[in-house]
Amino acid sequence: MKITDTLLATCSKGDRRSQHELYKVSYGTLMSVAMRYHNNEEDGVALVNQAFLKILNGLDQFLSNNPADKYPFWSKRIMINTVIDDHRKNKKHKELSTPVDFADAVNHEGVDWNEADERFSAEDLLLMLDMLSDLRRSVFNLYAIDGYSHKEIAAMLKISEGNSKWHLSVARSILQEQVQKVLGIRKTAPLK
Repeated sequence: MKITDTLLATCSKGDRRSQHELYKVSYGTLMSVAMRYHNNEEDGVALVNQAFLKILNGLDQFLSNNPADKYPFWSKRIMINTVIDDHRKNKKHKELSTPVDFADAVNHEGVDWNEADERFSAEDLLLMLDMLSDLRRSVFNLYAIDGYSHKEIAAMLKISEGNSKWHLSVARSILQEQVQKVLGIRKTAPLK
């Protein structure tokens, strides 16, 4: 089903069937965002439900300013903000950071990115992201995938801009090591 102005209008009026249809259409996109930040599917579903409630509550205001074709971008932004709010609320312990000389922090030599592109599936990359701590995964996703600046990430996660850069650097180093390990293991295996 396509998201139309009519579907969104009936949702904003409280029509449960329309809301259910919108949920089904939106679920995949929202869940993919949630799973980039959490490796637990139950947490992801809970966050999708929280975000969808915010979407329904803000639908009237959205419709007064936007056409239906803007909905996917708006809903994704709400999902990202819901994940960030959850991160802030559930910070169990702060990660300790150590100052790093960024000139020496990341060395991207030794990885043939064309070979990596040929040999990795999306699932492989998601498993590698799951190896990162929650904060590092959040910083990496916000910067590398969602396109936020370090200044914006720092404000969202309530960390310093330098800390955001450090977490991104460490995440990249960890991911690079994982890529090198997998390429070394698969070097002799045929491509899938």
